[in-house]
Amino acid sequence: MHKDQLPIPAPCQADWNAMSGGARSRHCASCDQRVHDLSALTARQAERLLRTTPGLCVRYSCAPDGSVLHRPSR
Repeated sequence: MHKDQLPIPAPCQADWNAMSGGARSRHCASCDQRVHDLSALTARQAERLLRTTPGLCVRYSCAPDGSVLHRPSR
C-alpha cells in the first residue's frame, strides 16, 4: 500500500498522543471520531478495515519511498 492510495485532503491536526485509546485506534475529542493507526495493523488488517469502513479516519507512518508501514504478519 502506498500513501498515494490513501489521500487525506484535509489532515487533522489533533495530537495522537493526547487522544484516549490504544495502539490501534483512539478517540479524537476534536471531531468525536475514532482514528485508526494503519501502521499498528498488518497490511491485510489495514486493507480489510479500509474496504469495510467508509468515512474512516486514519493515521499511518511511511517509508522514504512512500509505502505505508505496517505491523509484520505473524
